[in-house]
Amino acid sequence: MRSVLTALGAALALAVLAPAGAAAQEGEDSGGAGVEIRSVSTIAPLRTDTGARAAEVYRALIPDGLQMPAQPAVGVWLADLAFGANRGRPTDEASHWLEGAVQIRVRFGDVEGWYPIHYPVTAEFWFNAGRYVGLPKRHAAAAIVPAGAGWSATATPRGTTGGPSFAMDWQPAAGQDPAALERAFRIPSEPLLVLNKPLQGPDLMRVQYSLGKPGFVVPGGPPAFDPDDPQPEPGLVRLRVREDLDALQEPDLPKLFPAGASLADLIAPDQTLPGTHKFATVALGSTSETIGEGGYRPPASGGPAPAPAPAPRAGDPPRRSCRHSRRVTVRFRRFRGAKLRRVRVYVDGRRVKPRGVRGRRVRVRVRGRRGRTHRVTVVAVQSHGIRIKTRRRVRLCA
Repeated sequence: MRSVLTALGAALALAVLAPAGAAAQEGEDSGGAGVEIRSVSTIAPLRTDTGARAAEVYRALIPDGLQMPAQPAVGVWLADLAFGANRGRPTDEASHWLEGAVQIRVRFGDVEGWYPIHYPVTAEFWFNAGRYVGLPKRHAAAAIVPAGAGWSATATPRGTTGGPSFAMDWQPAAGQDPAALERAFRIPSEPLLVLNKPLQGPDLMRVQYSLGKPGFVVPGGPPAFDPDDPQPEPGLVRLRVREDLDALQEPDLPKLFPAGASLADLIAPDQTLPGTHKFATVALGSTSETIGEGGYRPPASGGPAPAPAPAPRAGDPPRRSCRHSRRVTVRFRRFRGAKLRRVRVYVDGRRVKPRGVRGRRVRVRVRGRRGRTHRVTVVAVQSHGIRIKTRRRVRLCA
């Protein structure tokens, strides 16, 4: 999946949240209303001038449940998103906002993606939406403004001093490595592998934004995005980052860096790299699903380890490892404040009719062979274009 910009979150924010676009789902194509996005993105390699220090700090940032990628790197992006009719309006609304991230490359099994460690956003709605699916969003002021022949992108956490947490000055420049530009361009739409609660767990989630061709373009707005021929503008980005990201996080987020370590141990705080700029109208969507468990182990001096789960006692009823009934009740996720529009259910990738929806639960009849495990997927379609995917595995007794 190629992208320009964002995120979930362009959010491109999101949390499974999709700003008025349709989420890619099992059995469905994506599409939706046009969202105008301007983005700047780049990727910084790990330092090689400090011996093993960069790799050691990098490993410390990766939570249990995720692994070291083939090529560790730090991705940085910022996007300005607006529904066409809201172009030029104040940015602290759900219909026009900026968001971006500093994120590290990670791996989950055979899937590589990004683990955000700093995620500024300008709008309260998209702050809450991102937090709901595990993105460590942070209230911030941000801007992407003209700078000579290029664009300057900055994000500054609210309530802090000392300037932006990161700044990217993009200028057009020919002759850059096409592979490096392609990687930088795709950052916002590659899988985000996150913990929920953000940076804590225990749920390990995959959040992903999707960019498609819009159904319409507002007259005078940017051209329609073509996923088969995205054509980002190549150039060079002067990337400047604050070293003390832990000090700039929202107060409710944990500190990630080991004592005495900082972002400067991973990458040079001021450097020039290949990077891209893109301005287009897209159909924007996102999906979110729980894929496992993860978290951070307490430091050796952090006190006693949690007590192990008690062993079953004589007389306790055995835990059921399979279901005799084909009727299953699945509890799905809903975003607070959004109205539930409809629920779609898939069993082993095939859409089926729900047997009843009540609150956050839906009843499903599982068809298929007994003795086998079946995959049930529930997609809750909500107001504001939000779609949240919940997956559950069910094994029928033979």
